[in-house]
Amino acid sequence: MKIVFKDIAIQRKKILKSLKSTHMKLKETLDSKTPTKLFHAIKFEKIGCDPLNSKAQWNLIEQINQTFTYLVSLKAAEILYKECKSIETIELNLGTQSGFDLIGRDAKGRDIAVAEVFAAVDAHSNDKLRKDVKKVMESNAEKNYVFFTADGVSASNPYTEYQPKFDMSKVKIVSLDAHTLWK
Repeated sequence: MKIVFKDIAIQRKKILKSLKSTHMKLKETLDSKTPTKLFHAIKFEKIGCDPLNSKAQWNLIEQINQTFTYLVSLKAAEILYKECKSIETIELNLGTQSGFDLIGRDAKGRDIAVAEVFAAVDAHSNDKLRKDVKKVMESNAEKNYVFFTADGVSASNPYTEYQPKFDMSKVKIVSLDAHTLWK
């Protein structure tokens, strides 16, 4: 999906619409199921929806996972537009698409910035932060980023624990407070 700056707010609104839709369906499910059937429904039934399309039904676990990844991607795109003035468009590779998660291009189609993004309970889960840093370091773009949100990261407590064991002059790691992803 290609996105220009003005589209970021539109995509966030779609995510909020999907959350509202799922919220209503989840309320119904909570009241109509036994505890074991409820957890089965959360895991396997389509009581959730695509974060960008409230009409496309998904299981709730997948919606939760993708919602926060999409929100990190949108916040990252917003930051890239502000930090890299020569970016004209950003390509977002959402979900399981291959390539860099975000690619910011100038008017001539050159890669100005690339980024990997993730949302996790812990920034070290599955060694994701290190792997993403390594991936963007292989880029030929002018600027390389890793954006993430994880439990315990907030505006008052930004994530600072990660100390890479290799040259970081090519990669900027940006931790995002999950509560700011909606704004």
